[in-house]
Amino acid sequence: MKNIEEIVQDIRKNSDDWVLFLGTGVSFDNMKAADEEFIEQLKQLKDKDGDIKEKVCQAIQENDHNAVREALYGNVWNFLQTEEDEQKKRRQEYADKLAARKDINIEEYSKKAICKLLGQFSGTILTTCQDETIEAILENARCSTFEDKIYTPYSLTTSSRWKKQLDNNECMLIKLYGTCTESSGLLLSGKDMDMYYPWKEDSLPVMKIIESLFGSKKLLFIGMDLAKKKPGVNRNPALAPGITSLLKKNVSKGTGDKTKLHRYVLVEETEEGSPKSQRKLREKLGIETIVYNPETMEAHIPGCTVGQEGIRDSAGGDHAEGVKAEQKATTKEGLSGKASKDEALAKDAVEQVFWEYYNRRPRHRISKREMHILESHILKVDGQGSQEKSAVYNRDEVIRIALAANRFAEFIDLWKVMLLDKEIDKTISNILNQRIDSTSRQLHRLIRFYGDGFPVGFLRLAASDETDLDMWKKAVIRLDNSGAYVVSCNRKEVYGRTAYADALVRKAGISAGSEEGCQKVDSYLYPAAGGMDIIDIVEDAVYPKKTFGSMFDRMVEILRDKCDGYAALHALLETEFHIILEKIKELETYEKEPELLYYLLRECQVQPRDPQGFIGRIEELRKQIDEKERDEKEALCKNLMLYQVQMIVESRCNGCEMENISKLYEKAKDKIAFYTKKHGDNLLDESIFILKVQLNLLAARIYGLSAAMDGKISAEMVKKMESFLEMADTSIKERTDRMGGRYSFFKAGIQCLYGDYQLMQCRLPRENGEDTQNTKMAAYQDAVEKYNDALRFYQKYKAHYKLQEADAWLRLANVKHLMDVQNNDKENKEYLECLNKAYRIYRDYNCLHGIADVLKILGRTQDSYREQFNRAAETIYRELGDEQAVRDVTDKVKR
Repeated sequence: MKNIEEIVQDIRKNSDDWVLFLGTGVSFDNMKAADEEFIEQLKQLKDKDGDIKEKVCQAIQENDHNAVREALYGNVWNFLQTEEDEQKKRRQEYADKLAARKDINIEEYSKKAICKLLGQFSGTILTTCQDETIEAILENARCSTFEDKIYTPYSLTTSSRWKKQLDNNECMLIKLYGTCTESSGLLLSGKDMDMYYPWKEDSLPVMKIIESLFGSKKLLFIGMDLAKKKPGVNRNPALAPGITSLLKKNVSKGTGDKTKLHRYVLVEETEEGSPKSQRKLREKLGIETIVYNPETMEAHIPGCTVGQEGIRDSAGGDHAEGVKAEQKATTKEGLSGKASKDEALAKDAVEQVFWEYYNRRPRHRISKREMHILESHILKVDGQGSQEKSAVYNRDEVIRIALAANRFAEFIDLWKVMLLDKEIDKTISNILNQRIDSTSRQLHRLIRFYGDGFPVGFLRLAASDETDLDMWKKAVIRLDNSGAYVVSCNRKEVYGRTAYADALVRKAGISAGSEEGCQKVDSYLYPAAGGMDIIDIVEDAVYPKKTFGSMFDRMVEILRDKCDGYAALHALLETEFHIILEKIKELETYEKEPELLYYLLRECQVQPRDPQGFIGRIEELRKQIDEKERDEKEALCKNLMLYQVQMIVESRCNGCEMENISKLYEKAKDKIAFYTKKHGDNLLDESIFILKVQLNLLAARIYGLSAAMDGKISAEMVKKMESFLEMADTSIKERTDRMGGRYSFFKAGIQCLYGDYQLMQCRLPRENGEDTQNTKMAAYQDAVEKYNDALRFYQKYKAHYKLQEADAWLRLANVKHLMDVQNNDKENKEYLECLNKAYRIYRDYNCLHGIADVLKILGRTQDSYREQFNRAAETIYRELGDEQAVRDVTDKVKR
C-alpha cells in the first residue's frame, strides 16, 4: 500500500510511466456555472417544445440524466433534425458557461498541489473535464500555449497527429468528453458516449488508445468520485460505460495481486469513502484508494513552477523576476532609439494598439502568467509602482513592441531583451541566430520562396529517410518557437466539407465512422504559412529552387510507384494542386515536368484554373521536346504523357469537345506509329507500350463519359468506347503472347471500363421494341462480374491500388442500385454497403472528389435529405473545378 509521498516521488522520477486521469473535481468553478445553465435551460422549456419537454419530464422522474441531456442537446452527430438549431443553441449556451477561461485565476486556485503536480508532469493526461481549467494550469506552468497538444474523441478519430506524440511519451491532454471550445463536439448524452465509447467493442481509435494506456501505464485518478454516484439530473456520469468496461477488462486479465496494475485514486480526508466502497474499487477496477490532506500535499511536491519565484523561460532555464526590472527599466529612448515627439497614450489606448498589431495568438489564448508579464513588465499599464511613470509610450513605440512580440514564442523572452539591451532589433536578431539551426534556416527559405500556404506534407518529399524527416519536423517547431513564425493554417473550408459529408453519410445510415481508419484528416491538410517578415534570413533563392526540384522528383516517384507517403501526398494534391503548378513554372527548366504533370492530372481530379493557359503551356513543352530532346524513346514518352494530359484537361474543362480530343489521340497514335516503323514493334520499349495502352484506356474512358452526357446515351460514343477497349485488350494479349508478362494491373482497369460499357448498353434504346427486362438484368449481372474481377485484383495489391478499389466499389454500388430499381426491390440496401466501403477509402485518403461522388449517388438514391446531398456534392465539385460534374449534379436537381 503506497502513500501520497511515494506516488508523487515516482511520478516526478518516471513521469513517462504514468497517466493522470483527472475528473471534474479539479475544475475551477465553471462546472457549477454550467450546471446552473443546464437547470436554467430546463426551466425555459416552453409548450412549443412539445415532445422535448415531455421527454425531459419523464427522464427527470426516472432520474436519468443522460436522457435529459439527450432531449436537450441531441446527438453529437445528429444535427439534421428539425430541432437542430435549438439543440445547437442550447449546446453553445452550456459551452459558454464552461469556457470562462478568463475567470480562471490560477493564483487564487485552491488546489495549489494539483497545479504543482501538473506543472511537472510530462506524460499523457486523460480528463472528463470539458472546461479549460487544466489547459490554464498547464499554460501557466509552462508560460506557453498548449493547444497543439489537446485532443478530443473527434480529433483522435479524424487525425493521426497524436500517434507520434503518444509514441514519444510527449505531454498531451486527451479530453474524453470533448472541449467547450467546440460545442458541437461535446459528449453530453448517453448516445454521445456510446458512439465513441461502445462498451461491447473497441474498434474506434479512442477506445484503442485508452485500452493501451490502461494496460501499459500506471494510473492516478484525481478529482474523480469513483466510489459513489452523485444524485440529480445535472451531473455528467463519472465514466462512460465503455471506459469502465476497459478498466474491468484489464483487471480480469491480471494475474496474481491485482494491485500490480498500479492504479490509484486520490481522495481527500473529508471525502474518504467507506472501507466497503474502497474494497469494491480494488476488486472491480483494480484501483487503490490513497487518502491525502490537501493542505499538506503541496509539501510533497517540491520545485514549484507556478508563481513568482520560478518562471521558466523558453530555453528551459529559470528567470527570477523583479531584480533586474528595477535596475534596467525600459524607457521610451530604449525602445525607439530616440525620444518621440508624439503624444503619449493612455493605458486603454496602449492595450488597444498593442492587440491591433500583435497577431501571433488571440488574446483569449494568452495565459494569466504571460498577461501579467506583458502588462506589468512590458507595457507597464497596470498602474502599480513608481517605475511605470517613466514608461509612457506613444503609438509608434507600442507598435514596435507589438511587432517585436510577434517574433517571440513567449512574452518572457521579449521582457529579457528589453532588460538586457536597448538596441532591441539587434538583440532580437542575435536571439534568432542562436535559436534556429541550419535545417530551420533551410525550411524558412523554402517557406519564403514558396509563399503563403507552404504544405508541411512536402517535408516528406524533402526528407531522405525517417531520421531526416524528423529533423525537418523539428525545424518547424524551432521556427515556431524562434519567432521566425510559422503559423498553422486550418483549411477550415476543406475540413468543414469533409465533416459535413460525414454527418450526411451517417444520416443515410451508412455509419461511415464505425471502423478504424475510416476518417483520417491528417496534418497534410494543415500547411504552414510564412508569417512575420521583419527579419530577412533568406540568403539565396537558388537553394529553394534546387530543393523543389528534388521534391518534385520524389513526388513523381511516389505517384508512379504508389510508394510510402502516397496517401498523404494524394490528400495534399487536392488542396495544393494549383500552387504546385505555379511552382513548376517558376523552376523554368525542370526535365521531369511532363512526367510530373502526367501523374498529377491522372491522380487528382482538380482542374487547372486557366485551362486554355495550361494547354498553351503543354503545347509549348511539346515543342521544346521536339526541338531539344535527342533521345527518341525519351521524347516519345514525354510526348505521349503530354498528349494524355491535354486530353484529360480537354475532357474535364471544355465539356468534352470530342473533335479536339480525337485529334490529340490521332497525333499521339501517329507518334507511336512513326517510332514503331523506325525501330520495329518487337522492340517497342516497355514504358512506351504501357503509355500506348494507357492512351487507349483514357480514350475509352473519355468516350464513355461523353456517351452519358446530358442524360442521353449516344450509341456512336458507346461503340467507340468499345473499340478502344478492344484495342487495349488486344495489345496486352499480343504482348503477353510474344514477350511474356501478365499486365494484370491493366486488366483490372479494363474490367472496370467493360462494366461501365455494359451499363451504357442497358440504357441504349432497343430498335425492335422488345421487353428488355431480362436483357437489362443480364447486362447488370455482367457489369457486377466485371467489377468484382477488378476488385479481386485491387484487394490483392491494396498498398498500390486503394483508390482504384474505392472507384470499383462506387461503380458496384451504382449498378446494384439500378438492379434494385429494376426489380422494384426497395428493401435491398446492398448498394449502401458498397458505397460505405468506397466512402471509407476516399475519407481515409482525403479524396474530396471521391467523397463528392458518393454524395452525388446518395442524392440520387435517397429521398430524405436529397437536396443536402446534392448541394454538398456540388460545392466540392465546384471547388475542384470539375465543371462537368457540377452540371451533372445541377441537371439532376432540376429534373
